[in-house]
Amino acid sequence: MVSRGKQYMHGEIQKKTNEHICAFFTAAGTVEFSKKIPAPNHLCRTTQLYIEQFLRVILIWDPKNRGGGIEKESKRPKCFVLLDNIFKMKVIHFLCVTTNQLLSYPVTENHKLLDVMNVIEQETRIPVAEQEILFASGIVPDINQPAVQCWDEQGEDESIVFLFHKKITDFSNSSSSTTRRKAKPIPDLVQVMIAEPKTLMPYQDQKKTWGHAVYFCMEQAKDYKRLLQAQRAAMLNLLRNNSIFTKLKTQMTTEITKLMAKIDFSKESITQDIERYEEQERSGGLSSEKLKKSWTMMKEEIMKYTKLQQQVNDLEVHTQGLQTKIVELQRSPYARTKQTDTLGEIEAAAMKLYQELRQMAREKRQQISDNTGMVQAVVRCYTQRDKLTGDLYQHISKLASCKLDMSDLLPRVQETIDDIKAGSSVLMAYQKQRQTEMWTMLKKLVQRSQAPGSQPHSLTSSLMRSTSRQSGSSGGNSFSQMFEKNMEASSMLRTENEDSKTKLESTLSSLVLEQEEFLSADNQLQWDFLAEEEAPSIQQGADLS
Repeated sequence: MVSRGKQYMHGEIQKKTNEHICAFFTAAGTVEFSKKIPAPNHLCRTTQLYIEQFLRVILIWDPKNRGGGIEKESKRPKCFVLLDNIFKMKVIHFLCVTTNQLLSYPVTENHKLLDVMNVIEQETRIPVAEQEILFASGIVPDINQPAVQCWDEQGEDESIVFLFHKKITDFSNSSSSTTRRKAKPIPDLVQVMIAEPKTLMPYQDQKKTWGHAVYFCMEQAKDYKRLLQAQRAAMLNLLRNNSIFTKLKTQMTTEITKLMAKIDFSKESITQDIERYEEQERSGGLSSEKLKKSWTMMKEEIMKYTKLQQQVNDLEVHTQGLQTKIVELQRSPYARTKQTDTLGEIEAAAMKLYQELRQMAREKRQQISDNTGMVQAVVRCYTQRDKLTGDLYQHISKLASCKLDMSDLLPRVQETIDDIKAGSSVLMAYQKQRQTEMWTMLKKLVQRSQAPGSQPHSLTSSLMRSTSRQSGSSGGNSFSQMFEKNMEASSMLRTENEDSKTKLESTLSSLVLEQEEFLSADNQLQWDFLAEEEAPSIQQGADLS
């Protein structure tokens, strides 16, 4: 019987082609071949493709061609070259958060991250400009650097990076075209077991079915942990951007305060200059419509920058709302470092049942038992997966909404800061221009006063010009009378000054005389008693010596 069995299997396997790498019995007892590694398995899709290629080479039925032959370049069998490539291969894993699928791509040192993003666009239909890739730390990688920056030697779990769609903020609808999620299906053997949990199975069939059930629970727990890592990365990225945003907002508030102070000062200064200019213009001073128009235009332009205050107020209102949302996210249970691992507990319970089955004594293996315990674990895992994943995606939706709001506010705040700085520069330029114009006007006045034909002391003539302009329509007699009155007033002022000078000289002379008399009296005082007191002191000093 054994010999016949071997001959039968040998004859069946001879029927396979070079593309077939797996054979199995169907429910009807016939042998079928497959070109793929059977599922479920723990291989990522990229590694599975390379291993399948390796298996096709080493499972060629013809002994002469088995192994793929000798390669000309390496002088080695092709199967060993393929095996070396598998060991040296660097695979990066992207968790597409919108679909909750793990994407794997082999990369070399020459591949840029941008090249990989182009491939992702072809597969996920997410444009490169709308892709957001995050490390677990929340840092955004440089797309112009090599893609191996996303690869880690420590293992698959540590090397996962997270792919978000920047424009999507609602992940709750799993049936949407942009967020369509394909939950991992329950293995066929497990589906049969769930449909008929009381059905008795032989030990070998039961062990295989329970193994698939444990694998299903393990995959659900692993997928949920990855999604938790994705939301944590998004939260860290949001907090990192919020730190930058807060600094910019503080800078904006400070700059607008300074600008408004400069505007108030400039407005008052220009108003004062215009009023003084108009006064001297009315009194017959210099007149320049161009200068006056320039200053008036400056005042109008300066007042336009007061609109920035309202712009800042609007941004602060939006910022306050965003900060409130971020605080609520930080208080969420998902923000805690340690999460309740419900699916992990279910996985552990299913694994315990499977281990008990495997460790069953040989004599008890002949006893047929049902699958009630394992079915309960699988059903609980299935229902908890949908509930936990749905709640987590609602939290991720809030995160995505805050990130989108911040990405909208951040450039607006920066643009407002630039506008405020530009306004400050304009105010400074206007101030310099006005100062230059004022000094130019002063220079013209000096040049006019020093022009040939003008008197060295032009006070009288200026007074005359001022008086003549103020009199306006008065005739020559009134002008002469006013001139005589001014001359009389000047003569009176001169006389008063002379009297004041005489009185001051007299006062100083009397003070000097009193001082001299005091010093003379001081010299006539008797100081002989000092000499009498000093003589005994000198004699006592001589005796001591």
